[in-house]
Amino acid sequence: MLEPNTEAGFGNAGQSCRYRSERILDERTRRELFSAMAMQGILASQSAVGESARPNPGDVAQWARAYADVLIAELMRAQVAGGQ
Repeated sequence: MLEPNTEAGFGNAGQSCRYRSERILDERTRRELFSAMAMQGILASQSAVGESARPNPGDVAQWARAYADVLIAELMRAQVAGGQ
């Protein structure tokens, strides 16, 4: 059974999700999107350097997740602080 979500700040257009499972999915989807965007940036900057300087794909994935997590944490901090 799904538990009602009492926390605001997630969902479409800033509306709160009704259930915790929706909130978890939204957080996961956000992390995946930000990770993909970070990975694209990392790979694009590496392609300018040349083949010999390309990092291990596992490292790129790890860095992309780390960038996404930092961005999400900063967005959450700003949201708690009132959007500043």
